[in-house]
Formats: sequence, structure tokens, C-alpha cells
Amino acid sequence: MPPSRIALTVLCPVVLLLSSMLLGAAPAAAVTEPLRSAEARAAADAYVEEQIAAVGAAWDAGEVFADPGAAAFWDDRQQAIVAEQVQRAERTGAAVNIALVAARPDYDRDGEHLGTQRDPLLQRILMGDAQARSVDSAVYVVWDERSVYSLVVEDGVLVRDLGEHFHQDLNAEVPGPAIHYALRTLDPAESTELTDVEREPRFQLASPRTPMEVVRQGHQAFDFFSLLLGLGVIAVLTFLHTGARPLLNRIRGQEREAPRSHRVGGNGSRRARSANEPSRDRQLDRLHEKAVLGHRWLQRTTKLSADTKDAVSRLPEPEATSNPVVLAAWSALADEARGAASRRCFFRPDLCAEATRTWDALGTDLEVPVSEGVRAALDDGRDPSYLSAKGIDRGRPYWREKKSPFAASGFGAFGPLSAAIAAMPESWSPPPGPGAPRGNRGAASSRRDSTPRAGRSRPLWADVLVVGVLIPVVAIALATAVSWHNHTAQVAIASPANLGPGAVVGSVDTTRTDSIVSALREDQVYIDPGMRMHFSPADEERLEQAAADAGPEVAVVALDFVGTDEFRGDKGLFLREVYAHLPGDAVVLLVGAVGVDLETHEVIPDFEAMSAVRDRIWDLPVHAEAAEYLQAWPQFEWVANTGSLNDFETTAQRLADRYEPRSMPGSPEYFTEVRNGQIAVGVVILLAALVVLTLLRIRRSITKENR
Repeated sequence: MPPSRIALTVLCPVVLLLSSMLLGAAPAAAVTEPLRSAEARAAADAYVEEQIAAVGAAWDAGEVFADPGAAAFWDDRQQAIVAEQVQRAERTGAAVNIALVAARPDYDRDGEHLGTQRDPLLQRILMGDAQARSVDSAVYVVWDERSVYSLVVEDGVLVRDLGEHFHQDLNAEVPGPAIHYALRTLDPAESTELTDVEREPRFQLASPRTPMEVVRQGHQAFDFFSLLLGLGVIAVLTFLHTGARPLLNRIRGQEREAPRSHRVGGNGSRRARSANEPSRDRQLDRLHEKAVLGHRWLQRTTKLSADTKDAVSRLPEPEATSNPVVLAAWSALADEARGAASRRCFFRPDLCAEATRTWDALGTDLEVPVSEGVRAALDDGRDPSYLSAKGIDRGRPYWREKKSPFAASGFGAFGPLSAAIAAMPESWSPPPGPGAPRGNRGAASSRRDSTPRAGRSRPLWADVLVVGVLIPVVAIALATAVSWHNHTAQVAIASPANLGPGAVVGSVDTTRTDSIVSALREDQVYIDPGMRMHFSPADEERLEQAAADAGPEVAVVALDFVGTDEFRGDKGLFLREVYAHLPGDAVVLLVGAVGVDLETHEVIPDFEAMSAVRDRIWDLPVHAEAAEYLQAWPQFEWVANTGSLNDFETTAQRLADRYEPRSMPGSPEYFTEVRNGQIAVGVVILLAALVVLTLLRIRRSITKENR
């Protein structure tokens, strides 16, 4: 390509762009591909002109422009959020023009998706307003479908193109925080980091996420979460407080020990042993309690075998020894005398066996019962935990002691323990164990250890205080803290626009409806400004002619509904208002952005004829679909309508009952409901705690009697 042609190719777009800026025109109009057909371009031009007139009227009056689908978002709370930033921008001499738009068009008149042409259309509207009203300097901020855009004009010239303000954590669910961010960051000196009011709210755990869920569900989900959390805390703490010893013994006894030296019973790591001291002491305490219970049972029972009686007479009482092996023997003898089927772990006879493993430490392969913790250690190639006369994992393992009935029987692994003890010489006696006997650790310790734990009973007031009062208070406090955090997040995105149809029954803003009814008295076709993108002027003329040919009772209304408009997206409410001012035989052809509906009052068309039309036109653009309906009008056979549209009051009441909203988050009524809900949760938790406490005390009493 010659250098001159290259220079021309580069300079032409620049010249066109500068020319359009000097003339005050939107640069996007010069660089955007035109719509495909002349009719589509004509429809877009008509849409832009009507929007320029609408926004200009609001801004001339010093108001915020809000289309019917977004007006409900602009409540007192959102206005208060942006007020300071608006005043700050106005002090620079620029007018601040804010627009809230809930539903911008996505498709053109031919049904083609607008894609990247949506933003240039908006920019044409804003720059067209600047030209139409001879705006010198202005800041335009548009909140649109949970996004925010800004555009700046100075001295009648576009100095900042239309651009979306994007931040990952920006709260654009409602207009206030997003507009606050757009106005604040117009100053280059301002940080783009979000402030607290601009940040998207963070919810915890199970909670509604969308603005509609927040408003319509209220705090019900949070109270349910509080209840679950409170009951969970009660269950855990009550379990620990009342001492469900058997299960805890198994759980704690199955914990894997830290790696020790290679030889079982070696010195190992002093640091590892020190870290495990508290856990081992607790296990020895439980072992002593079991020994006391086993000893008492054996003393009360008369039906004992000769070997068992001999073994009982030869072992020192639990209060007179601190030897863990002897303590385990008392518990094992009681189980053996009862005929218990459960086996004891060979390595840790204070624990129940859960499996068997082959072990070769005694010079031959032996199949021995092991607990879950020991099994895991052996499978991992680690030394298993063991019991000895000096404690747990201390000294020489009990099976290495010479001439020991405990080693000979393996606590049932090789034979009955009672028989092994009875077979020992008269001179045999087990070693006393480390330190003083457990029963000689002072009077208080002696009384504590000599009394079986299951036989003791705390005062009732202590259980009621801990389980019935303190635990529920802690649970409710924790649940309330999490819940209140979510309430704060709720308020940040709550809006009356999401209250639902029930919020507007009996108090619908009829401004737009009145203008539609007024227009229909003059003309059979009404096209809402938001629907202008779908109808060229020629399309409107064709619709007017087709409606006139169909009959004077026909009214064509091109109007799209969104869930946040004055009817909260419910076209039944709109029709209720329209039919109240139209003749009884009127038939409304309601044209939306995605389809056409034939809405009737006193009569309805034959279903087969309607179905034939719909099958033929389902993929046409809405302007052509409406025209086809009107052309097929003579084919319809009409019958009386017995549907609910005849009974407007019943329909309205049903809507109110179905969509009855909760109190608005942030209102005094809302916080009253929150407080009452938390009190109700507290009462339920308290009652549940008392029931659990009663059942546990009954279980303990039954267990005590059985023993």
C-alpha cells in the first residue's frame, strides 16, 4: 500500500472523530455500524428522540429521570446515599443529571440483537440532550440494570466518553452505592478503592442473595439458621458437660499416638511424651473409674467362677494401687464374669478391640486383637501405643514382664485372665505401679477416686444453670452475631422495588395507565417510549390501519413489563386499571418485547383459531406478529369470558394474599420482627435444652441402677 494511502487511512477516522466532537455530536454515531435495515434505523431514531424528550423534561425540572421500571428503586435511602456526592459535583459548576433505567432494549425492530450497539444508543440520547437543552457543562450518570455508566460534557464538548464503572465488589444491586462510586471517582485524585457504602454486602452461610429474595424472604432464613446453630451448640456442650464416658473413651482411645522410637517401650522423644501427658492422664483417670466400677460389681456379684474368685482375692483394690495394668485387669475381670463378648486390645487392654492383626514382636507371628488406633499405627509402620505398670507408653510393656499372668493371658488374647491369675504361685503379687497409690493422693482425691463417676450426681441447679441458661445464652449470642451481620447486608441491597405485586394492590401509580387510556381514546394504537425500538413510523401506520379494519373495539398497546415497574411485572394489575376505563367489549392486543398476547375482558377468541395464528407467527418480530394478529381478526370466533378478569376485586385480593410482603429491611417494623424472632428462637432453644437435660439425667439414673 502506498504511504499516501496509509496516511489517509489513519487520518480519516481521526478527522471524523474530532469534527463530531467539535460539533457536539456523539462520536459513537460515526464509528458504530448502522442497523441492518432502513426500518430498523428509523425505529432507533424514533426511540432516541422520545428518550431525549423524556429525560430532558425531568432534568429541566431538576429531577432524577427514572423510567417506570426503575422509579421504585429511588427511595429516600438511595437519595441520601448520593446527596453528598451530587452536591460536591455541582460545586464544580457542572449540572448533575442522573437517570435510572431498568429496561434498555436488547433487540432492534427486525429482531436482531443489538449487541455492542446498546451503549452507543444510550450515548446518543445523552449527547442529544446536551444539544437539545444547550448544556454547557454536565455530568451524566446512568444506573442501568445493575450497572452504572458516566459521561462528562464540558463547554458543550464531550470530554469523557460513556463508560461503565466496573469493580468486582461494587454494590450495583441498588442505584445509590453505584452512583456514589461513579460521582466520587470522577475526581482523578480520588482512590478507586471502594468505600464501605459502595461495597457489595457479604452474606454468611445460608441466606438469600438476590435483592428480591432479601425483601420477600425477610429474616426468616436467619432465624432458622439461629435455631439450628443454637441446637447444635446445645447438643455438643450438653454431651461434653454430662459426660457420655463410654463413647468418649472409645473416641479418645482410638486417637493415633505420635511416632515413638523404633522399639516398642523405648525411651522415644521426651518432647512428644510431654505433649501427650494431659491426654494420657485423662485416659488413666477413666481407667481408674472403670476399675472402681468393675471392682464394685465383682464384690456385689455372688455367681463367680472359682478362678474369678481367686483372681479377685489376689488383686489389690483399685484404691490401693496405681498400676494401670492392675486397673485394666479389674475392668477385664468384670467383663469376663459378665460374659461380655467384646475383646480387649492386646497392646492397650484398657481399650476395646476393633480388629485383629498379625504381630511378630515376640519371636513368632501372633494374631492379636487390636483397637482402631493401634491398628492404624501398625498399618502405617509405626510403633503401637501400649500399657505398662508405669502408665501409657512408659517403661516396659506389660507383655515383656516375666512370670506375669497379664502377659500369659494377653488380657484374653491367649486365654482367660482369671485362669492365668489363679494359676500364679501364692507368692505372686503385681507391682504397685509408679508413685503412691491413687487412693493416697490426699483426702479429697481419695474421695473422688473411690466413688464411681456414674454414681455421683451434680446438684440440679448446676445442670439447669449450665445447660438450661448459660449454653442457650452463648448459642443465641453467636447466632445473633452472625444473623445481625446478614441483616446489615440485607439492608444494603433491599429496595421497595422488590416488594412484589401485593405491595401495589390498591395503591398503584396510575400515571402511565392514565396516559395510555387517554391516548387510546384518540387512537387505537399506543406505543410506549420504551418499546419504540420495535416499531418504525411506517409500522405504526400499518398497525393503526389494521386495528381500524379489525373493529373499533380493538386496542393495541405496546408495553413491556419488568418485575420492578409500577405493576411489579403483573400485567393483570395493568389490565385491571385499563379495563376500568374502556368499553365492556374492548379487546386489548398487548405487545411486549418478546411476544404478543391477546387480552380480553368480556369475550375470548376460539382456541383453535388462536393456536393456528400463533403457530404461524411465533418467530416473527413483534411488530409483524401484532400485524398478523390483526389481519387474522375476522377468523376468530368469540365466546363469553368466564375467567377471573371479570372479577377485578377478587383478583386483586388474591394477588395481595399471595404476594403479601414482609416488612421492609431497615424499617422499624423490620427490626421489631428481628428482635421478636430472636426471642422466640431463644425460648425454643431453652425448652430444647431442658428436654435434653431431663432425658440425660433419666439415662444416667437408669445406668446407675443397672450397675
